Amino acid sequence: MQALVVAMQKQWNATAMMSPPSSGALASFDSGLLVTPPPGLQYGYVPIVTSQRLAPATRPPRPVRTLICVRDHHTRRVRSRAPHCPPGWRAT
Repeated sequence: MQALVVAMQKQWNATAMMSPPSSGALASFDSGLLVTPPPGLQYGYVPIVTSQRLAPATRPPRPVRTLICVRDHHTRRVRSRAPHCPPGWRAT
């Protein structure tokens, strides 16, 4: 059965299924509901949209900051998006 469906989809994809209507207009599709099947499953696979979600909000990455920490006569540079000095060290 699967081989038959794959063969039909390959043949139908290359030819027009029916003549254009002599009157009226064809139905339209919401392009958001048309999905692309995963690689290797272009034939014999019917992707069905079952849910919709908002895309995650994108925001620019926070810059990397450098903090100079001091303990006794020693200094240490800490680089991070949210740097903090290790215990026993203080920021200058």
